[in-house]
Amino acid sequence: MHNDFDGFRAIGNQTRRRLLHLVAEHPRSVGELAMAVDASQPATSQHLSTLRRAGLVTVEVDGRHRRYAADFATLGELRAELDRFWNSALDRLVDVAAQHEQAGTRVAS
Repeated sequence: MHNDFDGFRAIGNQTRRRLLHLVAEHPRSVGELAMAVDASQPATSQHLSTLRRAGLVTVEVDGRHRRYAADFATLGELRAELDRFWNSALDRLVDVAAQHEQAGTRVAS
């Protein structure tokens, strides 16, 4: 992946997450995306630039037209990183619960 931090930072913004959802459906132009998220084209372009630097979207240039699409390979890498985090956290939770069970105590709910 380009940079794990860039990917996480990029999806930390609500507008960028919305843009990512939209381009995951099908490629779209900046104008389409700006209308969909109710933002100016320059602001939308800045968000797309952040997503592009993080490797989460690609751009296809055809003359003056640009269409943005999700980069599913990089999204898969980001998801795998999140899965590793959650799996590790869940493993620790299972360990704590097992320790409490062995000690005969209840885990607070």
